[in-house]
Amino acid sequence: MRKAAQSFEAMFLTQMFTHMFDGVGKDSLFGGGAGEEMFRPMLLEEYGKAAASRGGLGIADAVMHTLIQQQEKAA
Repeated sequence: MRKAAQSFEAMFLTQMFTHMFDGVGKDSLFGGGAGEEMFRPMLLEEYGKAAASRGGLGIADAVMHTLIQQQEKAA
């Protein structure tokens, strides 16, 4: 369950980073072009995973807490 919650947080952070990097010029990170367009999403996904694995924003903890509460209600 922890891994699923952490994956959710990583996905959220990836989306957040994607929107943040939309404001960064395409030519400033890797020099622009098709290569950057292809690899930037992968880079941002790795940023999201790395941030989530180091505690992120605490979303994974909140998701886990909610999932545990839902399971307790169902039992």
